[in-house]
Amino acid sequence: MKLYYSPGSCSLSPHIALREAGLDFELIRVDTKTHTWGAGNNYYDINPLGYVPALETADGDIFREGVTLIQYIADLAPDAGLAPASGTLARYRLEEWLVFFNSEIHKAFIPLFYSEHGGAYINIAREKLLSRLRGSTSSWRIKYLSPGRSSRLPMAICSRWLAGRRRSG
Repeated sequence: MKLYYSPGSCSLSPHIALREAGLDFELIRVDTKTHTWGAGNNYYDINPLGYVPALETADGDIFREGVTLIQYIADLAPDAGLAPASGTLARYRLEEWLVFFNSEIHKAFIPLFYSEHGGAYINIAREKLLSRLRGSTSSWRIKYLSPGRSSRLPMAICSRWLAGRRRSG
């Protein structure tokens, strides 16, 4: 497998999942400004949208969305305990939260990475994020952080926010 990544990007969660799963993989660094990898290869040939991560399987199939990548990785190494078994209610609940975090929380975090937008903009973004978190965290914490019920995949997603926050000051 090949993981196309860029440091400090959303490719961190599948990178963590691959390491936790103990799978063999090759890291391929992508320059997201020039959309090239290796010796000037066109990254748009791998992902026509131009963003990371992308995971290329041994068969040449390419997955391009982080939530899909980490669940695929979890299914390749079920004994690693990254996620509940596929097809179970617990897995569907995990998918529900992964999609929620990706679509509602992660996107709301993005403006906080860019302090150059100014205080008013940052304050609006912060309030929007906090309102989404208030309605979700107690339920999520009870279901997924309780002993015997946790998954490491949501934590891998959250790790990206910490990296971005350090960059913005």
